[in-house]
Amino acid sequence: MPRLPPELWLRVIERLPDSDRLALRAADRRLHALATPAVFRELCFTSTPRSTAAIRALLGTSVRGHVEKIEYQNAWNRPREMPDQMAFIKGQVVIRDNLVGIVALLPSLPALHSLVLAFDPTTNYGDLLRRQLSAQEDIFNALASLPSPLSLRTLVLENLLPYTNDILLSPTFLAVFRGVQHLAVTCHHGSWNPADDFYPDTLPILLLGPAATLTSLSLHSNRDIGFPPGISLSDLRFPHLTHLSLQRILFDENTCAEGFILAHAAKLTSLTLHYCKIALARHGDSPARSWVVVYGALSSGLENLRHLKVLEERRGWKDNEFVLRYAVVIRSWGPHSATNWHPISGGEEAADAAALEAFSAAVQRRNLQ
Repeated sequence: MPRLPPELWLRVIERLPDSDRLALRAADRRLHALATPAVFRELCFTSTPRSTAAIRALLGTSVRGHVEKIEYQNAWNRPREMPDQMAFIKGQVVIRDNLVGIVALLPSLPALHSLVLAFDPTTNYGDLLRRQLSAQEDIFNALASLPSPLSLRTLVLENLLPYTNDILLSPTFLAVFRGVQHLAVTCHHGSWNPADDFYPDTLPILLLGPAATLTSLSLHSNRDIGFPPGISLSDLRFPHLTHLSLQRILFDENTCAEGFILAHAAKLTSLTLHYCKIALARHGDSPARSWVVVYGALSSGLENLRHLKVLEERRGWKDNEFVLRYAVVIRSWGPHSATNWHPISGGEEAADAAALEAFSAAVQRRNLQ
């Protein structure tokens, strides 16, 4: 084995894929010591008895001192190690016990700064949805039961089922958010409507937890959010926010999304809008503020913006394709459902597109200055 200086080996190790790092770690004692921090810096595990047991055992060893990031991928596909129903039920008990044990060990990880909890987006109904909700509650309850809060810089909650219970609003659970600099929350609805108080009451409280330290916020949903009882962003302020990403958040007087963005103009350098639409009360209504007005206000107000990414939802085929920039509620589907509507006038459609192009061009010019 070449006798390279340790600092050169560390550079080599940083550029290797995980499989090669493991192989290098097994080569000799010297490389074992050099590669170990990189091998165990990030740990990812899934919702199977074998995977949860392995991570739980690993966090009880000396390598826990190197762990900086924990990522949990929750999937309800029945693994091969649980082939029949009885084994599956027993396996769920084992998984739950291991998850609670893993969360209990998190405060003992001195280098831990990132936690990713990715729940399964395919659990839309029936028993699968109930299991998903139970798994979510088990993990959150375990976090709320920690004797001391975690010191996280990054917290990611993917495919969060939007519901409210006492755990979410308990001081010990809210302490998990305190001090976080990078927060990403993706809500997943499936065929299940959220609790009426989740968006207007619970979610703002969760977001305000890291208000004093937050620099990056991603607030995403797989369904248009903003119709009553939707979220209002008007009272949310993050004095150090530089990066903001919104997905399927409706722009109207209820969400105050436009005003929320402009309120952070002093520090905001990056803005991403995915499938965001302007809300309308009824089919055929003209919007109180069109995208021409909104993009114009954002372009002139966000003087420090250096990165802009706007993804618009499209429907149709080839020559009949159109952009879905507006949404109107269908009351018969429930208060959280929305259908999409686009301007009847081709001139309005062209004006919206031109306004977005002008906004993007203004951001690009700032980067050249």
